[in-house]
Amino acid sequence: MTLGLRGAIALGQATGGAAGAGAGVTPTAPATPTPAPAVSAPVTVAHEAYEDPGGKKAVIVDFVTRNLTNLMNDADTTAQTNARSNMTAATMTAGAPASPTFLFEYGRALNDAFLPKLDPKANATIRQRLNIAIVTAKVAYVAENVTLQTTTIKLINDPTEPVMLWGLKAAQKQVPWVVKAKLPGTKGVPPLLAAIAPAVFKHPSGPVFAEAYLALTTVDPLVYEELIKLWGNRLSQYQGKDAPDDPEVDGRPVFTLSYAEMWKNVLKDPAVQTKVMQMISDQTSVAAQWADKTPAGDKHDQLVKLVIQCAGACSVIGTDVKNPALTTAATPASLLNIGTLTQGTSMVKTVDPIIAAIKAAFPNVQAPPTVGQPGVALQP
Repeated sequence: MTLGLRGAIALGQATGGAAGAGAGVTPTAPATPTPAPAVSAPVTVAHEAYEDPGGKKAVIVDFVTRNLTNLMNDADTTAQTNARSNMTAATMTAGAPASPTFLFEYGRALNDAFLPKLDPKANATIRQRLNIAIVTAKVAYVAENVTLQTTTIKLINDPTEPVMLWGLKAAQKQVPWVVKAKLPGTKGVPPLLAAIAPAVFKHPSGPVFAEAYLALTTVDPLVYEELIKLWGNRLSQYQGKDAPDDPEVDGRPVFTLSYAEMWKNVLKDPAVQTKVMQMISDQTSVAAQWADKTPAGDKHDQLVKLVIQCAGACSVIGTDVKNPALTTAATPASLLNIGTLTQGTSMVKTVDPIIAAIKAAFPNVQAPPTVGQPGVALQP
């Protein structure tokens, strides 16, 4: 993924059109476009704006405006890099995060400045959009507020995977605040939450699912519903001709849904518990089946790690629901060590006791499907 991001922000070679030449006229080389000069931009926000963010909004806006001009200047990569650093570093003062009041005003100024640049009519390059996405994610990480929500939604819906990946990173720190804020006029699923799954389905790669899973870890019923939707789509990929790439990332939703706090505050309804355990049972089983079918190598090891993660979650859940039989059945697999695993060990046989224990603890859970059978759907 790192290589993909680096590649995405690399500048292409500039090309010039050939100049026409008349008879007897020596052709001239195409003129090299003169790069737009960088503007003078402050490296830091003036101290007075940190002291009085509300009264010095104009100072904050000026800092953002001038640095954004350089951030959008693809012809001057040094100015772009400096602008990105300046805009990110502005969240800190005296070695610590700036005050919540400053971060709120700063986030609003960035959001107002970024949105026009992300309008399709602006025709921003991928490099420009990616730089905006990186700044948004890094500022959101420190700001911990909802001011960049609209920009983040735009980034998540970007048609290119590198930009939307950074959009998902930006969402991770904002989702808890969006859920907590319950913004006026918002009914049902908040827009930021609602944007995640559809965007991921357009870019269904392992790294994208990994970042999206991280964005959906808040213990909240609305977040749970979006996580289940996302994970259900990923589970369906295990019914293809091969397991999806990067299967280890699918341990994240299993881990999130095994929190004691999640079972206490969200997964209280027996029908909801059954749904979650059905998905955990299916994930455990299909990972084991594909591990047995996959040659030695990284993907095989990731599938085994996923089995271990699923087993660990089942062990924890057994404790949470006071079912020692589930914990006992899951513990041996949770303690497996890939480095010492005997070649030819059947992962299916390893997880059989776990699948049986899940069924005993949650009688309405159905048997997992067999992978590689077209038309056989995994339980939603």
